[in-house]
Amino acid sequence: MIQQLDVFGLKVSDFELNDVRALYNKTIKEDQSIVIFGHSLGYITLFKKYPELYKIINSFDLLVCDGTQFNWYCKQNNFKLKTVISIPDITISSLDYANTNHLKILLFGAKESINNKACENLKLQYPNITILPGINGYFNESQELDIVSKISELKPHILLIGISTPIKEQFVYKYKDQLNTNIIIPCGGMIDVLSGYTKQSPEWVKKMGFATPYRIIQEPKRLFWLHTWMIYEIIFKILPITMFNKIILRKKEFNLVQKYLKK
Repeated sequence: MIQQLDVFGLKVSDFELNDVRALYNKTIKEDQSIVIFGHSLGYITLFKKYPELYKIINSFDLLVCDGTQFNWYCKQNNFKLKTVISIPDITISSLDYANTNHLKILLFGAKESINNKACENLKLQYPNITILPGINGYFNESQELDIVSKISELKPHILLIGISTPIKEQFVYKYKDQLNTNIIIPCGGMIDVLSGYTKQSPEWVKKMGFATPYRIIQEPKRLFWLHTWMIYEIIFKILPITMFNKIILRKKEFNLVQKYLKK
């Protein structure tokens, strides 16, 4: 059974992996729609630049612990999760599920050439999946409804969205009920990984908490300064806020995001 925890104002799902499979079965059988998203400490820092993301993300259905540091943060604050699974890993798990159950998948995001290559790779690796024509991630607001209409007509069981923040979150929040798809996963850079353009972090790198540096090495121009700022915000704001409220004020419940946004 999937439970929703309140980690200092952040909705975090607590579950076993079998619970996710059961959720998928129910969602598809009843033709419902769910959104799977991943929390990380770094992502909290983006709420300062895009405060609407807090409300958007907390509205999603399954919120996994996406990042070793966030798992450490939860453990240190007595929130012990049954399962820690990253968005890349849950994406791969979802592909395996789709292959077993002969489902339809659509990739939405990345450059057209990368999207096409990812689709080609998936067709070879997962022969039982129907890989629908992909949609690249470069569009403007006037094209949104056309994209929604196309996705709705294709009726994918699983939609992987690999476009930048906050566009992907805003898109899902705005159009979730119109997309005519069952499982929506904003999957970050996974379309790049599926195409072979970038590599997923090895398991030992994730366990040591070095997934972010591994990504920065692959795309330094795009990621270095953003993640440097994130690290600064985590060390000098998010962690001190947590310690002050929990240790000094002895509060068991407080809203980390609200206090962070006031800093």
